[in-house]
Amino acid sequence: MNDENIEYLDEIVANAGKFVENTVREYKDEIEKYSLEIERGNDTVLNYAFLFHSYRGLYEFTQKEKKYKCVTKDVVDNVCNKFLAKVQDEMAVNQNMSENYCHLAHIELYKTGDKAKAAEYFDRAVELDNQKVLERGQFKNDILNDRTGALEDFNRALELTDNEEEKESIEFLIKHIDLLRDTRASHKSFNLIMSFIYLVIAGFTAYLCYNIYILVKSIINNFH
Repeated sequence: MNDENIEYLDEIVANAGKFVENTVREYKDEIEKYSLEIERGNDTVLNYAFLFHSYRGLYEFTQKEKKYKCVTKDVVDNVCNKFLAKVQDEMAVNQNMSENYCHLAHIELYKTGDKAKAAEYFDRAVELDNQKVLERGQFKNDILNDRTGALEDFNRALELTDNEEEKESIEFLIKHIDLLRDTRASHKSFNLIMSFIYLVIAGFTAYLCYNIYILVKSIINNFH
């Protein structure tokens, strides 16, 4: 492997490191933002939802990267419980808010991993508000690995919206559904990058081994 290829490998490693650092920083910025909102008294269900998803995202993203670990599961659990309490308080007043059933679905997935129960919550959300069909479609695609069901929901969401930007987003989801099914989240993208790095390293190793083999064979031949 020549110097150009080695420099290319170094660049890949450096970019992978930047990707991780940027992602961690973005999660931390979101956590700081919504924590501050809540501290200021704006302790809405939505702010707790954003805070929970930011903490959970940071925790799951850094599980395999000890260098960047900065959130423990206990912390995420604590935020999740506060989020759940806010949802329950709101539902005690009004049980017909579709958004809260989506929140319950995400909480259920985190706390128990019960996909069937989460699906029930998403179905209830759609019953109350057809617009939630898009979020249910993403759940079917990402969690249930149900391509057919996801496409049905995405196409239904496309029919329901008049917003051009939203239409473009949904059309993107439909067009790239197979890619999205294999790229669940940002840490998956990182794993893809790292897999490529390992492949390059493996190729470099194989290259070295081959050249050592040729050298040894040449030496042996010279002795005959």
